Amino acid sequence: MKIRFINTTTKFPVDKKIEKKFHNTIKGAYKKAVESAQHQEYIDVFFVNEEELNENIKSNEINEINEINEENSTTPIDWLGIYIQKYQKYNRNIIKICPEKINRTCKLLKKPDFYPTLLVAVVIHELAHWLMCQSSEKISEEVIDEIPCGWLQQIKPANQIANWENDRHFIEESLANSFILKQKINDNELNFLKRFTDGQPDGYKQGTRWSGDLKTTIETAKDWKKFKSRVDHEEWNLVFYKNNNHTPTQELINSLKLNPPEKAIDSFNFTKAYTKHLAIHIKTRKDQRENDKGDFSLYKLKSIEDAQNIKEFPNTIDGNFNCSFNELKSLDGIPVKIGGFLDISNNRFTSLQGIKQLKEMKGLLYTYNCPIKSHILGVFFINGCSGILANNRSNFGKAVAIVNCHIRKGRSGLLPCTKELIEAGLEEFAKI
Repeated sequence: MKIRFINTTTKFPVDKKIEKKFHNTIKGAYKKAVESAQHQEYIDVFFVNEEELNENIKSNEINEINEINEENSTTPIDWLGIYIQKYQKYNRNIIKICPEKINRTCKLLKKPDFYPTLLVAVVIHELAHWLMCQSSEKISEEVIDEIPCGWLQQIKPANQIANWENDRHFIEESLANSFILKQKINDNELNFLKRFTDGQPDGYKQGTRWSGDLKTTIETAKDWKKFKSRVDHEEWNLVFYKNNNHTPTQELINSLKLNPPEKAIDSFNFTKAYTKHLAIHIKTRKDQRENDKGDFSLYKLKSIEDAQNIKEFPNTIDGNFNCSFNELKSLDGIPVKIGGFLDISNNRFTSLQGIKQLKEMKGLLYTYNCPIKSHILGVFFINGCSGILANNRSNFGKAVAIVNCHIRKGRSGLLPCTKELIEAGLEEFAKI
């Protein structure tokens, strides 16, 4: 992918000198991250006049980048550029920049010589949106099942959308402005850009608060992009449930707003923070409905202290239950009834002791990549369990093959299964 500068309707065409300055300013790691963020042949940056840019801003109904605070200028807040997803004319994502507005801004700030610096900065800011937004292709739905849904999905507070949109705008603009200050710029340019950033509205001005190096900020931006793609799905509505004023994004925003700052924000893992938030509030949400009305998934919480066991899961789940890819060690608190399969794969279970707390399910028990070394016969006490799936090459896999030969007989298959396991030298597995 290549970044292309294209002069169109602007009265201030961008020349090769400014384009060279851009390439000398942008760091290789940032350029590489941007160019690999989406599946397009080119990243086209169009330089347009004020009329065209204003029309695009109006039609997209977005409050886009780089505005001047009235306290630092003699004109109202103004826009300098815009990132447009799936621009209708080309059916792809593009960037539009207005050199006229940038030139006027520098004059208002009494720094006309910094016109090339500010123009390059606006391009870098818009490229950050490119980095943090989805490709113009359809958003993948592969992450839909990675989070709790079913009864949780029903909790949709009236103020949820507004809160999320405000949070999204604040965080994304602060990250985008932070990238400007992490490029190859001299001290005079840095002081000018910091002054410019400090004169912008909340969200934009907090770009100076991200203290991590370029690599760290890129990782934060990538995680933000990943997290946004999940939130855009209906299932994630639950993270903004009613009367919750302490979501991770709101706490991050409060930290960024502190003046003077309490501490520098080096990085932020949105996915980890929110999955921890979900785990902590599982019981709060569970209590809002008597039973689950569909599948229940806590896929890939991983390493979250509050999800080390499953004590807070609902007693009854009408659909499938997936708690794979975590750090779970105990089956204490497992639901009594599951309407579909149970997937506990890729956890730290060393046995299936406690599995017989589950009285009923319909389907298979998935246990891939669990270091299970004993106690697997509890499955014979689960009505509707049709078998266990596990890695074939382990002793556990060998024991599972024997269990699956007998489990369809129900409890009457328990004794012959026990005998066969002992004869095969797998006596540790022949326990309930």
